[in-house]
Amino acid sequence: MDYAAKQLKQLFQLTLFTMSVTKRSIAHYNLTVGLKDDEKPLWMQSVTLSELRRDEAKLGRVLQSVRSILTAANDVLDPDMVNRVDGVCNYLGEISVEQKADGTMEFPKYDVCRMKINYLIELLQTYSRETRTFKDIVEKPYRASIVDSEPDLAEEAKH
Repeated sequence: MDYAAKQLKQLFQLTLFTMSVTKRSIAHYNLTVGLKDDEKPLWMQSVTLSELRRDEAKLGRVLQSVRSILTAANDVLDPDMVNRVDGVCNYLGEISVEQKADGTMEFPKYDVCRMKINYLIELLQTYSRETRTFKDIVEKPYRASIVDSEPDLAEEAKH
């Protein structure tokens, strides 16, 4: 169980990193959409799009690793923790980068995903080797962020 908690925490940190790289690739792609040069924007868009697809594939592999650890440690991990991790994996697996009508790309619900992963990382950090349990996290009011300006987003992040 010690190994599972540590690996899950590291994999979710890698997930956050991969998501931020994906978000950066989207920003680069979106910058090329409005350029008027003949061949340069198409070349830049294709390179950025391939990087974006690579980042999505990497995120999928990380989620598969999380699911493998869940399967291997299912009998020793707290069932509530297994359900939470599995739920976040399912949520992340259903979200992919989407193209808007104007040709730009977006990563839907990026902030909600980030909040869910940060919560799991915080929860995994409470693991105690002595008691072999996770401590409950006292819910704090959400910090000032984009989520505060959108009440529906804050409510969705709690579930």
